[in-house]
Amino acid sequence: MCSCNQIGQPRRHLQLLLPFDRKALHSGGAGDGCNPTRTQPQDPGSLGVGKQSTCQLDAAEESSKSEADMAMGLMLTSGRRIIQGDRFSRDHKDGEDLDESLLGTDISGGTLGIVGMGRIGYKVAKRAAAFDMKILYHNRNRSTTRCPHSQMLTRPCRQSDMRPEEEERSVRATYCPMLADLLGTSDFIVVAVNLTKQSTHLIGREQLSAMKPSATLINISRGMVVDQEALVEALQNKWIRSAALDVTYPEPLPRDHPLLSLPDVIVLPHMGTHTLETSGHMVQRMLTNALAAMAGETPPDEVTV
Repeated sequence: MCSCNQIGQPRRHLQLLLPFDRKALHSGGAGDGCNPTRTQPQDPGSLGVGKQSTCQLDAAEESSKSEADMAMGLMLTSGRRIIQGDRFSRDHKDGEDLDESLLGTDISGGTLGIVGMGRIGYKVAKRAAAFDMKILYHNRNRSTTRCPHSQMLTRPCRQSDMRPEEEERSVRATYCPMLADLLGTSDFIVVAVNLTKQSTHLIGREQLSAMKPSATLINISRGMVVDQEALVEALQNKWIRSAALDVTYPEPLPRDHPLLSLPDVIVLPHMGTHTLETSGHMVQRMLTNALAAMAGETPPDEVTV
């Protein structure tokens, strides 16, 4: 087994150490293919491994909970201006009062728009429902009829990707056939799609200008899903209120990037799954899958290559 998230592209010499009759390419992340940022899965043949003897494994279910937690954390941190409040506590002058510019916005009772309500997006919706948020979502196809990833993934859809009608009802989510309708209504927009050719720069100048001036954009998907130049323009011109990004391109951003100089932007170095618990679960899943593959059994999380 080789964990792509830890060492990057699998190396031929590492694969040669595996038994010749079974080789497993394991992705510990939530993306499709071996490298979550690729639009196509790795071609096993290009790695010197025969396609007939190769399986691809995916422990994404283990990471989706912490990624959904991160989305809520970014929403709360940005909306309630927690970072700015912390800075005030550290840097204020004696006798200085809290400025009205630090007024935040309520999360409870707000409208959340989820772009891509698949496995992660649905978990975000469950958490947001506890805040009494009105939940809107947009997929290419309504979750009740087809898997929302069906045209976004390069791997077959699995049961965990499906959003049955009762789950939509359980979070009181409303489907928006047109992305523009969601963007123009939502106070917080969480982007949770996979990166494909179709989703590259899915959120661009047109989409940003359609958002409310009070809106916050939260990206937990992949950096290239959002056009960062357009995002800088939108923030500088007050088309939207703020942005909270767990992902960028590149990662991390160069220290002189314009996004890092804007006051209402949170930028993280892709920390969505960066917890002790999730890392431990993902390693355990990788071991379980790899041992099954080496024993000639079907790995629990196998994805057809």
